[in-house]
Amino acid sequence: MKKFDGSASDFDYNLTSDEKSFKTEEPEVLLSALIPQIDDWRNSIKSKLGDGYTYSPADAWSLNDGKNANFVYQKYASIKMFAYMVDKLKSDGGVFVDAAAFSLSLTGYNPTFFKVKGKSSGKAGSAEKYEAGGGIELLDNSIKITDTNTNAGITFEFKVKNNDLGTGTMKMNIRFNGTTQATLEMLSAKWS
Repeated sequence: MKKFDGSASDFDYNLTSDEKSFKTEEPEVLLSALIPQIDDWRNSIKSKLGDGYTYSPADAWSLNDGKNANFVYQKYASIKMFAYMVDKLKSDGGVFVDAAAFSLSLTGYNPTFFKVKGKSSGKAGSAEKYEAGGGIELLDNSIKITDTNTNAGITFEFKVKNNDLGTGTMKMNIRFNGTTQATLEMLSAKWS
């Protein structure tokens, strides 16, 4: 995310030092700290998403649901990054589609992309150009967001158009990497 948007700081969407220390807490303490924040973020996210977004957050958890503290910690990290992206909608209405375009460009699918490969000897690297058909645009003005209490991640699915590749269905997710941060990943890009 930081490479995608240089204005972001690590703490806007990654776990802070204090949040990382939560893992050492007793499960009951961890759950009582994280569950209310997850529920607050879900309510805030829903109120900030505009037309074109289908988001039905999962039901609120109670502390007595028997949830695994590690699972809730992972969900917390995912929701934190999702809340960050939703806040970015104020200044960049295309944040989800732009993230997909960036992901696709790394695999040679989408916009013309340049990559400089360094040499182990320390000599100057060479630039490689990856040609493609330009950017992608959102179709149907619709993004489906899936956030459940049974998956620690959050998935996004939407249709796009590319001048060369035609129409495609993008599926992305935010998931906790197991150590310090949530990651944004392209799960699939299916072109028809």
